[in-house]
Amino acid sequence: MKTTIACIGVLTFLSACALFPHKISITWPETIEYVEALCELDMTWHDMTYSGTMSLKMDYPHMLFLEVYGPFGNTILSIKKERNMFHLVTSEETITSEQAFEKRFGITVGELMDDIAMRGEKRPMDNGHAYIERHYYRVIYNRDKNSICWRGIPGVMCLSFLEVSFYKQ
Repeated sequence: MKTTIACIGVLTFLSACALFPHKISITWPETIEYVEALCELDMTWHDMTYSGTMSLKMDYPHMLFLEVYGPFGNTILSIKKERNMFHLVTSEETITSEQAFEKRFGITVGELMDDIAMRGEKRPMDNGHAYIERHYYRVIYNRDKNSICWRGIPGVMCLSFLEVSFYKQ
């Protein structure tokens, strides 16, 4: 009986440890050519509010693949862009035009890729972070928190990187 209780206690402790967020150390390049990452997405952007997990793969400037996951691991949004092909799929809609994406989200696919790739004139902030000023928003790169945040007229959208690789496998 004592052994069973001890085993249950150890298993509970180990599973609880697995749920704690892990602080990873990322050596950020000055600009990003390639990235594969698992992220936490937290956003209030136009009429959309979401918080959850996201996977990202980008080979700048030709390919972007992004999947946003629901609480049960199901894909609730996916974006795939390769050269002249574009697809955004949600449970409610499918968008195959980059112009329709821009109209819906208020940002072009090219701007999104430029922001992730850290393309543009980076300016220092008082707190040591860097930012790039865009027309309707500002992109803030917080290397201490391993995050990229978009703040502006459309709202706020932050990616916190949990796992990341800047090298093709």
